[in-house]
Amino acid sequence: MATYEAQYQRLAARVEKPNRYLGNERGVVRKNPRDVEVRFALAFPDAYEIAQSNPGLQILYDILNRRPDTYAERTYAPWTDMEAQLRANKIPLVSLETFSPLSDFDIVGFTLQYELTYTNVLNMIDLGGIPLLARDRNENHPLVIAGGPCAFNPEPIADFLDAVLLGDGEGAVHQICDVVKRWNGRNRLELLEALCAVPGIYVPAFFEPKYAGDGRILEITPLKPGYERVDKAILRDLNEVPIQETFVVPTLKIVHDRPSLEVMRGCVKGCRFCQAGYIYRPLREREPQRVIEQAERALAATGSDELSLLSLSTGDYSCVNPVITELMNRFADKRVAVSLPSTRVDALAPSLLEQIRRVRKTGFTLAPEAGSQRLRDLIQKEYQEDELIAAAAQIFGLGWKGLKLYFMIGLPSETEEDLMGIVDLSAKVAAVGRKHQAQVTASISNFVPKSHTPFQWAPQIPSSEVESRQAFLSHELRRRRIAFRYHDAHLSYLEGIVSRGDRRTGALVQRAFELGCRFDGWNDACRLDLWEQALKETGLSAEFYLRRRYLDEVLPWDHLSSGVNKAFLQRELAAAFERTLTPDCSVQRCTYCGACDFKNVRNIDYHIHGAKGSEHRGEKIDHWARDVVDAAEDKDEPGSWEPRGWKKAHGKLDELLSTAAAPIDVPPPSATAPRINVERGLGNAEEWMSAGDEGLSPVGDAGAAPPVVRVRLTFTKLGRTRFVSTLELTNLFYRAVRRSGLPVAFSQGHHPLPRFGFGPALSVGVESVCERVDVDLTEMMTAATVRAAFQGQFPEGIEVIDAEIVALRRAVSITGDLAGVRYTVDLTSLQDGMAADEMRQRLAAFDECDNWPLKKRAKGKERIINARPFVTKIELAEPARSLDITIAYNSAGSVKPADLIASIFNLDAEGIGAVAICKVEEYSIEHNAPEAFAVTTDASESASAE
Repeated sequence: MATYEAQYQRLAARVEKPNRYLGNERGVVRKNPRDVEVRFALAFPDAYEIAQSNPGLQILYDILNRRPDTYAERTYAPWTDMEAQLRANKIPLVSLETFSPLSDFDIVGFTLQYELTYTNVLNMIDLGGIPLLARDRNENHPLVIAGGPCAFNPEPIADFLDAVLLGDGEGAVHQICDVVKRWNGRNRLELLEALCAVPGIYVPAFFEPKYAGDGRILEITPLKPGYERVDKAILRDLNEVPIQETFVVPTLKIVHDRPSLEVMRGCVKGCRFCQAGYIYRPLREREPQRVIEQAERALAATGSDELSLLSLSTGDYSCVNPVITELMNRFADKRVAVSLPSTRVDALAPSLLEQIRRVRKTGFTLAPEAGSQRLRDLIQKEYQEDELIAAAAQIFGLGWKGLKLYFMIGLPSETEEDLMGIVDLSAKVAAVGRKHQAQVTASISNFVPKSHTPFQWAPQIPSSEVESRQAFLSHELRRRRIAFRYHDAHLSYLEGIVSRGDRRTGALVQRAFELGCRFDGWNDACRLDLWEQALKETGLSAEFYLRRRYLDEVLPWDHLSSGVNKAFLQRELAAAFERTLTPDCSVQRCTYCGACDFKNVRNIDYHIHGAKGSEHRGEKIDHWARDVVDAAEDKDEPGSWEPRGWKKAHGKLDELLSTAAAPIDVPPPSATAPRINVERGLGNAEEWMSAGDEGLSPVGDAGAAPPVVRVRLTFTKLGRTRFVSTLELTNLFYRAVRRSGLPVAFSQGHHPLPRFGFGPALSVGVESVCERVDVDLTEMMTAATVRAAFQGQFPEGIEVIDAEIVALRRAVSITGDLAGVRYTVDLTSLQDGMAADEMRQRLAAFDECDNWPLKKRAKGKERIINARPFVTKIELAEPARSLDITIAYNSAGSVKPADLIASIFNLDAEGIGAVAICKVEEYSIEHNAPEAFAVTTDASESASAE
């Protein structure tokens, strides 16, 4: 079994963010690949920071690794710098767990979250040593499959996939593994035929599209008898999924660096542009007590200071009020925040407002989607303008200092009046915000028609028209002093071509990949010019794929069923232009969309009662929920804890807020308005990377217990953890102390943090056996107890090896007590290109000089300093294989050993990256500092601290 761990560690020093590729996180599952029958590579075609944030991937990693016969490992898209290194050194893409090439796996499963990752999919297949086209693979190659929301129209990459999973994966992945396990490994066609029996599995090779002269699809011909249509796999009840046990704690800072707890799946609000709202039907809620138990396990395993309640619309979860109340009651004193993405404030019960008053946050998001009531009715967005303004007033009144309003432009039938509605509504909300010194931002995305929605037949407006509308909004919002962000029109243009593409667009994706397109969802990485070249070379027309579709036209995905039938979608399209709202079928009557069979598959929620045909389980948890929420005067009323949106739908809510009817003063446009921030071209990936936390974060308590003891820990930083940055190391200790249960003291202020005091930052890539950190505790404990509590809390390479009690009051910090540092340097990598005599000559030249100019870069500025006074000892150990260096550290600063060695031996970045440096001893001013550390340097020659 081939492993490329050593090669990847060598490459890590040459790339940005090496921890993307080293796989040394805490919580990783370790198995011997020889002991399992199925090896499954979970592949995500985007950067580590986005991939590791995907909760679906974490669920699959957990449930697959529970199987004793299966080993699930992870692999993510290498950034362009790492790809260049892999190709230059002829090293394949590998898994993070065992550094095995993708070609060694039985199954490589891609998550298709976004259409503009498709060139990354092809790149990963190619780098993994697997033939690009499915038809070119034989019995010795892995089964390449895909799932996720984009799987409902996989035709643009169908030629590169052996199979596709539509729908819920928790049960289907077990069946896929069983099929692969039973396969005799001789005939690949037999394997594909066996997979067809798995619910939700689509094998593209068994369907053949035929085209008319005008380019439209004539028919999609099934080639396997009895396999004419693929219905999605459905998980009947979320409670059937075991509570997650495996939590990988990333070393690198990721996009959503917190556990995500799925509280419900599916949404029946029916927003007509929202693909997720249709493909994930029916609605299935998780039992609230299981959510609480999952939260307990997640926080204990990760040490996170935040967790997220995940769904398409968390505010509509029937148990949102008792669950949030219970979580805040349990974790507020531990400074744990609860994040509420996709939350509608009007869904939160009055009894929860006191909980929210306990917290403080700087940003919140509401999504009116359209500026006019006409267009909101058309897209089935239930907000009324007065409700939006009332919700904003409520948010500002509770202390939020920033509010984002998400709108969409390019929707069917949009007019200039609708665009002005965005401006007017934003201005009204901003007027409310100014009373609270709060900032309002209008964030604009571009409508892209998606498969399996009522708008799948609608046209997408051209990029030029998108840019014109963006310019109009920018001008009008700027006049009203409202910040403006918008999505790049060119990314939406490419997304539109691919999202409704047919199998012929596979040639376009392949050619774009061959031309060098990667990370197309990242605005700075996307190469529109190369995509245009690919369009020209393949002879495909962008206008053809962005056009309006005929209602009787065969669509590329017609043979793939999301459960919602085509007739219902066409009725919804008609209802849209009649401005007719469709009922929420979990609350009112069934809409007969086709997603439920009312026997095994139906809506499952925890309301007391609701629409006929749904399964309501509210009575089972009513007593618990009422006790948790303690809903004041109606405490004894069944269902008093239910969301406000539910009560509103049943006519139980007289009005949202008294402020809703209050007149709003909109300031007139000002010719002298200050410059307003306008952020251009935020791609999908950047949106995730910069996403604001919608958390309920505990306020710092001035009366919190003060520290009574300080413990100084000495720890190692070896192996792969040498690439852990200072910021990442700090986060590792924050999480470790939370998991340990130690009574750590917290800082004061808006965002309280555990009180740690680290020594000077160690350069990335340098090992150490003597790093130190101080931790303050609120209870008296022995040093041995504290050291024991930290054991096993870190990735391999970080280990607490000593602990001592130090003075808490008027104590000298670690940095303040530091006189110097001793390093050992392994020069083995230099021996091929440099003789021992030359090494000695270079060292002698340094040792004999009084001034050794060294280029330093700090805070974006470069300067030259004299490095010689800082080096008190530099000796070459014979036979010229290692170096012993001692460097002074004082008020003038210090020098980095890597910079010094590179300067002495004239090494470039790659050369110094291959040199192994280890920090082996620190010298203290108070204890063991030799006299040689009494260094004086001219202020003009001082160096920045290590």
